[in-house]
Amino acid sequence: MSTRASPPIFGNFPSTGDVFRAVLTRKVLVLSALFGLSISVLTAILLQTGLVLKTFEFGRFVLLAAAMFVLSGWCYVRKIDPRFADSANIIGVATIALMLCGLIANTGIRVNMPVADGTLAAADAAIGLNMADVVRLSAETPWLSFVLHFAYNWSALAVVVAVVSMLAFKQSVRAWELVLTAVIAMQVVAIISVFFPAKGTAFFYDLIHLQGNGIPAGAAVYAGETFDWFYHGSETVVGLADLNGVVVFPSFHTVLGLLATQALWNTKARWPAVIWSAAVILSTVPMGGHYAVDLAAGVIVWVVSYKIALWTLDKRQPAQ
Repeated sequence: MSTRASPPIFGNFPSTGDVFRAVLTRKVLVLSALFGLSISVLTAILLQTGLVLKTFEFGRFVLLAAAMFVLSGWCYVRKIDPRFADSANIIGVATIALMLCGLIANTGIRVNMPVADGTLAAADAAIGLNMADVVRLSAETPWLSFVLHFAYNWSALAVVVAVVSMLAFKQSVRAWELVLTAVIAMQVVAIISVFFPAKGTAFFYDLIHLQGNGIPAGAAVYAGETFDWFYHGSETVVGLADLNGVVVFPSFHTVLGLLATQALWNTKARWPAVIWSAAVILSTVPMGGHYAVDLAAGVIVWVVSYKIALWTLDKRQPAQ
């Protein structure tokens, strides 16, 4: 009679120790600390301003993220293709990161720190730059305006496509490098922006007349009403519809542009990526209402975020 054990009905499950080590990673600890900081900042803003969030509207995102983390755990326990677990985790992390970034950047305006447009414009002038000239040049050059508008609007999707492609080709470490850089930068940009509320170059330099007259309608002024709603308004209940992209120092679109080069640096598409990144960064002025110092600060944020991402993944050299 054979004494060989029958295989478990549900397959070979990882041991408790394996599960614990999988959960307690440097990546999880860094993300927990990062999101903990963002939640603390958001809580402080809400307490100081008296703003109240519509729990149901934002709670849905928390539930979605939680569901993704549970799905990831299930994929790990059942030893399903790791790409599914990574995808679920990335969706969960990105959902939380976007929600916190948007909430902090928008509600932080209600803290009513001094409007920073004058300070940012003065910083530009100190280095001999005036972003109004860049906006006018774009308005006077239809093809340039079209290219910059395209780059600005598709910059985030380009990063998403890069992450999905990396996962599809089993390059999960590179995918996480990109995601972590973006997520860290989101939180850093949002927190810093609380201290530098700005309405943007279109308003400061009185360039609104260029809307539909060389500059696509809505470009650089899309956040104006949102800024006024938070900075000057008295409403205390904040819903999803009240949030919008806002002009912030540092520029997160600059980070988005650099992420494309980061993703493709070690491929044959390196130089097209550099050109794309340059277009995205330049587009932040006429299409996003940014100042030059916003862009410079965005580059610094990307560098710091990238270094932290490499450390988190214990990577001493960029992915090959």
